[in-house]
Amino acid sequence: MNRTSSTSPMGISVKQVAARGKIPNCQYCRKNIARGKWHTVNVSYKYSSQNTDEEKKQWRSQRHYHLGCFQSLNKKEQQQLFSIVNANSDIDESEKDSLDNALKEIW
Repeated sequence: MNRTSSTSPMGISVKQVAARGKIPNCQYCRKNIARGKWHTVNVSYKYSSQNTDEEKKQWRSQRHYHLGCFQSLNKKEQQQLFSIVNANSDIDESEKDSLDNALKEIW
């Protein structure tokens, strides 16, 4: 059974902050993430023991981080973030380079 949705993937994803709606706060540095900026979203779900249908799932956690605030992610999540950012052609090259350099320093 597929427990993930294409619109709300479970795990790490990279998105731009929407032009409208609530501005997310970074879970690492606790500052707002500016509109239009690329950031990391880490989503996990909690399922009811009786209801495992896609419509019945409940949010457990949706955490937002600046691309540069990856230190709070575990090693596997950091590697996944690195791969996602490098594969995304919409992300600015300067943002990719700064993330690449920062990740290489801690690996």
